[in-house]
Amino acid sequence: MKDVGAASSDHKQSHVVLKALITGGVTGGIELIFAYPLEYLKTQLQFGESSTLEKMKTHKTLKDAAKHTLKKYGLRGFYRGISVMLFGNIPKSGARFGTFETVRQYLGDAEGRLTASTKLFGGLLAGVMESIVAVAPMETIKVKVIHDMNREKPRFKGSLDSIITILREEGFKGTYQGLLPTMLKQSTNQGSRFLLMESFKDYYQKGDVSVVVPVYLTLIFGIFTSFFTAYLNSPIDVVKTRMQGLERKRYKNSWDCLVQVFKDGGLRAFYRGSFTRGLRLCVDTMVSFTFFDHVMAYLSKLLP
Repeated sequence: MKDVGAASSDHKQSHVVLKALITGGVTGGIELIFAYPLEYLKTQLQFGESSTLEKMKTHKTLKDAAKHTLKKYGLRGFYRGISVMLFGNIPKSGARFGTFETVRQYLGDAEGRLTASTKLFGGLLAGVMESIVAVAPMETIKVKVIHDMNREKPRFKGSLDSIITILREEGFKGTYQGLLPTMLKQSTNQGSRFLLMESFKDYYQKGDVSVVVPVYLTLIFGIFTSFFTAYLNSPIDVVKTRMQGLERKRYKNSWDCLVQVFKDGGLRAFYRGSFTRGLRLCVDTMVSFTFFDHVMAYLSKLLP
């Protein structure tokens, strides 16, 4: 029987999780710089087409959201809230890849190969961990900052001011609004992405883990995986955004939010911003999985 977790091969090494944490943080930061405008627009569309608590601008289409932002805030508007996301994306990606590589360490074979079920388990666990460590608080702040831009007179001066205001008015608990839908979203995100991307990689390598998957194939499969994931859990993402927005008080809980969204806009409301989110996940998946292998290979030379 295989001694799980023993240092019996190059894969079972003490530095692999540390390298995964570093690499995940680096790739997460790179990915966010390219993808944030899409994240911003997706979030704007998910607020819905009506505002009930105060007079706020809402957007029916991607073009409407982009045009309004450009006119009122310029190109910088598409990056409003990125600082908190950039700060949080490093621990988020570190937790994601660090958790998955830990699962690989203990449940993988001597070469680090995983079964379909352990890939799915690793991805689900990675999603839960990144939600608790970073995603829930940084998403809450990001959503509130973006939602605040729809007021006639925005209240927040920036990400730092929003953090101070939220902590002063709602306490630390206020940064963890929508934790349950966030965990559901991130776990299904990473569960499906790791299962599909790792399975694709295994199929291409045909048992030889030293084989490097060409970038263009990673890009192609990354596109498929991203849109599959975007539409798979779009309803959860919409509920998460509504629960973290400035009109969160109109909902009793996540279930009540889901019911109200359906009553207001039907099934279509749960897929607002899905295509934009699919594009955003394309950038995320392709950058993360492409850079991850190359940065890990480089770090392996520094930390053998």
